[in-house]
Amino acid sequence: MNRLTGIAALLLAAMAFAGPALARQHRGPEMFEMWREELELSDEQLIRIKELHFDTRVTEIEKRAIVELAELELTREMDQDAPDETKAMRLFDDVHEARGELEKVHLKNRLRMKGILTKEQQVTLGRLLREKREERRMPPQRHRRPR
Repeated sequence: MNRLTGIAALLLAAMAFAGPALARQHRGPEMFEMWREELELSDEQLIRIKELHFDTRVTEIEKRAIVELAELELTREMDQDAPDETKAMRLFDDVHEARGELEKVHLKNRLRMKGILTKEQQVTLGRLLREKREERRMPPQRHRRPR
């Protein structure tokens, strides 16, 4: 296996591993249901958040499939005994363009969410998310037995 094939394989493996982890961290409607009172969300806001989440997930799935197909094409080219450099570079560009389109989906979701939440709700949500992140970073407390 040549160096470029190894790098491509490593990138694909890392993305395959990270994909499910990123999906678990997705901020879906359940999170907003959980924090509904603290955020003071209206019924209309919850409906809009659920619709936005659904629409974003559909687009995200479509874009992720395009990324995976582009990566597969690049891997196939790199697995050749004598890969065509021009073709490999074009396929590499295709992969990165597809990833950029996927990132735009996430950006559009954040922008649309800002259109649903009030400024106060955005501030509260930011605080709640920071607290949640801190909880994940904190090691579990060990209870010591008295001596």
